[in-house]
Amino acid sequence: MSEAALAFLRESILHGLVAAGVVLTLLRLWRLRSPRLRLRLLLLALGFPVLVQPLLFWLAPERHGAVFSEDHALFASGRYAALVLLGARADVAMSAFLVTLALVLLLRDLLPLFAERLETPSAAPSDAVLDAQVSETLADLGGPLRLAAPRVRLVDGEAPDISCTGQRRGEVVVSASLARALEPQELRAALAHELAHLRYGDPLWGWALIGLRVLYFFNPAVQLLARFVVREIEYRADDCAAALVREPSILATALVKTYRRGLGHRRLGSLLEPWRLHALERRCRRLFGPAPGQEIAAETLHLGATAAGLATLLLFVV
Repeated sequence: MSEAALAFLRESILHGLVAAGVVLTLLRLWRLRSPRLRLRLLLLALGFPVLVQPLLFWLAPERHGAVFSEDHALFASGRYAALVLLGARADVAMSAFLVTLALVLLLRDLLPLFAERLETPSAAPSDAVLDAQVSETLADLGGPLRLAAPRVRLVDGEAPDISCTGQRRGEVVVSASLARALEPQELRAALAHELAHLRYGDPLWGWALIGLRVLYFFNPAVQLLARFVVREIEYRADDCAAALVREPSILATALVKTYRRGLGHRRLGSLLEPWRLHALERRCRRLFGPAPGQEIAAETLHLGATAAGLATLLLFVV
């Protein structure tokens, strides 16, 4: 690897870690619970290693000169190039460790996703009653969201599934066996969750985040921030669904039933089940807690100040 590529790698990781650390600290200090506000701050942090750092690297090359590193930089990773750690340059060894960590985080999420994509469920046997029930529920829920009722695809198979694809109108995929196992109000809550995803364009966000994570496979901060963004997207859909059905406990019950029916049917399940269970517990605790609201005044001012502060700080981190 050339010195220029190594310098870009070091700086990208550093900027990502600093931006993530600052924003996650602010989220805790400000005690923000609203997914909308948390998402904006997390996306702001994600923008620094992805957009700002490449611009700084190519448009301000003097930042990597000896004069800037010695006289102006708050932290210059190149200073550690002369140190040797276990027979290797310290900066190379640390970069290799962080790249490996980033790859582990990436593969931990991508492998199950692609494993599930390889298994295409077949269409469920025709069930006019169930199809009408799902379609009518979606049409009823779509009114408050100003969203046209999406297409419905009933599928067969042992693995439970209620998911959505496409944008705005999109398509809702429903496992027939799961739909029959849920009580009508539970099915309504699960469908409301998927409609919320379509309302906010989350399927497109999901694929964009996957592409970003693959592109920045070497940056652990990008991997972590992208995972936090996905988590907040799920929380936002949960809150929207809970507001639509007016009873968060019904959505929590639907989530638990779906999880239990999926035990033993998910690919790589034995390896990832503890993480899935932990995520389910967090979502249910939120649903039983107080509803998030507008918890911060002058939101634009806070976002602007955070962006300006990070930009100033990271200008002197090379």
